[in-house]
Amino acid sequence: MQLLLYSLTKYYALNIEIQRVLGILNMNSAPAINEDYEVIGEAQWQILESTTDDQTIKIYGFKYSKFRATVFHAICASLCGLPYFALAYYPAYNRYKYIKCSLKTAEDVCVVDGEGAFSMVKVDIVDLNLSNHKENKLRYFIYQHSRYIWLNDQGIFINVQALNEKLTLTLLMENMSGINKRQQNEL
Repeated sequence: MQLLLYSLTKYYALNIEIQRVLGILNMNSAPAINEDYEVIGEAQWQILESTTDDQTIKIYGFKYSKFRATVFHAICASLCGLPYFALAYYPAYNRYKYIKCSLKTAEDVCVVDGEGAFSMVKVDIVDLNLSNHKENKLRYFIYQHSRYIWLNDQGIFINVQALNEKLTLTLLMENMSGINKRQQNEL
């Protein structure tokens, strides 16, 4: 009996160790469940580092759904507008009017900061009017006075300030002379 009990405990310990190595269990030996699944190849969420206060924020891509919004407003109207008052205190429930999508095609971005504060931010598109580029549109959103732009080649949003961190004022002043005659002739 003791031999059977000993072999079962060894088997259980070995099984837990294998699952921990494979990443199936977390540190509390409870099953780790990831409810956020996404389409392979297109990211639906991203973690951003805020440069102003060294805080990490998580963003999710969403598209506005007319059907969900119609159902939502019909429910609110049938309940005499009471859900609208509840949404003033719990803005996270406004996301039920949206459908999750990849960040590449997102019309709105759900921003969740370190404290769990929730906000929906509109992704704006600006036409750059560049004739030599195929992609002439710049996608960006502004959150807490920081502008984040979409980089197509990397498939991520990045803070604009992070693009020119190594560019100093002295470097700008040294290269301020303009273009020379040869460069003018090439244009």
